[in-house]
Amino acid sequence: MDNFNAIYSDSRIPFAQRFYQIAQARGLELHTNQLCLDQGYQSQLQQPQSSPYNVEPTDRYTLIVPGLLGNSIRALVAPLLCARERLTVEGYKLKVAWVSGRSGCERNANQLREHVLEIADHSGQPVNIIGYSKGCADAIHMLGEHKDTHQAVAALVSYAGVVLGTPLADSVASWVNTLLRYVPLPGDSFGDGLAISDLTPQRRQQWLTDHPLPTNVRLASIAASPNPELVSRILKGSYRHLSHLDTHNDSQVICEDAIIPNSELLAVVNADHWAIALPIAERHRLLARLLVDKNHFPRDVLIQASIDHLSSTQLP
Repeated sequence: MDNFNAIYSDSRIPFAQRFYQIAQARGLELHTNQLCLDQGYQSQLQQPQSSPYNVEPTDRYTLIVPGLLGNSIRALVAPLLCARERLTVEGYKLKVAWVSGRSGCERNANQLREHVLEIADHSGQPVNIIGYSKGCADAIHMLGEHKDTHQAVAALVSYAGVVLGTPLADSVASWVNTLLRYVPLPGDSFGDGLAISDLTPQRRQQWLTDHPLPTNVRLASIAASPNPELVSRILKGSYRHLSHLDTHNDSQVICEDAIIPNSELLAVVNADHWAIALPIAERHRLLARLLVDKNHFPRDVLIQASIDHLSSTQLP
């Protein structure tokens, strides 16, 4: 996983150490292939840790921005639901910034701006943002369009984010865009017809070229690149489609396209695009057995490691 064209600083080794220490503190016996690392370092991780993991939860709010259709399926399977519930009990401050799951980045950037400014004003300090899938594109769009959010955001983490676009968006038929825009869906108003077209590689890459990200916001990235046998049945078609371009993909995004330029690369996760965020196995066992059969992943450990890393380390 060292052949990315993206420019980033590599924090995978210290982040992995934190990830497995948190898992150990929770009493979880995780395989050392949960994160993609070279074999030599995996053998080091198998050694017992000399000191227990003990980090106080930060009092900074973390906003999670959902992806495509996130608002519409929130009653069925909200992103990172179980992880949020557990970490909130442990003292972490997490909120979901619900935006339109069927609209383009500009509309969602406006909605996200309101969430960010409200929480930052209420708490008296800037927030961390974890942008999942399209939610990361929405957050990047917000930072590019709304300079008044720059001091209200401490960090932005791409969480399998559609940063540089996804080739899947180029192959979507026009009728799907129409369906996504006009068909009534629970929990969300009609879309604006731009939800998918805003995710094309041309659109996202041109946006980043035209809108440099603020230098005061810390940027970090978590990408995903599962072994083929860890891709759920329902996602295998899109995984194979992207594999014709790059085998390092999570079934929705090519791995290097999920990395924010000039960010810290925290991890490349050995799980598919849904497994790292959607608790389907915990909430819908029949669906998990039939279609989403590779959904188990310690999402709470990954989110805690991300928040703790931001609060306890300086920029590399």
